[in-house]
Amino acid sequence: MSASINDKTSDDNSPELSKIRKELIENHPEAKIIRPCSTYRRECEACFASTSRIKQLYVNGEMSDCSPLINIFDKCNAMEKGGDGAVDAMNELIEYEKQKINNKEKMKQINDVWEYRSSPPEHWSAPYPEFLESRKETHLQEIGDTWEQKELRLSVRECLMTGELCCIL
Repeated sequence: MSASINDKTSDDNSPELSKIRKELIENHPEAKIIRPCSTYRRECEACFASTSRIKQLYVNGEMSDCSPLINIFDKCNAMEKGGDGAVDAMNELIEYEKQKINNKEKMKQINDVWEYRSSPPEHWSAPYPEFLESRKETHLQEIGDTWEQKELRLSVRECLMTGELCCIL
């Protein structure tokens, strides 16, 4: 199965494809959620990987169907190449991404481990206790000292890189 993925390569960096992709994305308001084809390819490869197959068997009791991922990868390639089916392929990719986002949101809501807040806690903007205020001042001083040392190292490194043997700091 992974051989079919290897046969369908898409060079995301070629100028023609990036131009076609840019035009399609600029003309569609929701197209910015579409990821590069290399991402969809990695999803396919990850689905077919032996470690993923073992995990699928362990978690679900059966191996997952990876054909929808291949279909999405093919749609991305069709969109990249342009032509008659490019707009339809782009719309299917947008629907796929929306479905993925909705599933993530649904899983967050199903998670009952955390109690969701409707408003911030009462004392969320209260001042720090006195012992933390004193630590804050010394901590900020340490950060400032570290910053100055880093600037010195960078300026010395620049002198060495440019070949200047004598630097006045």
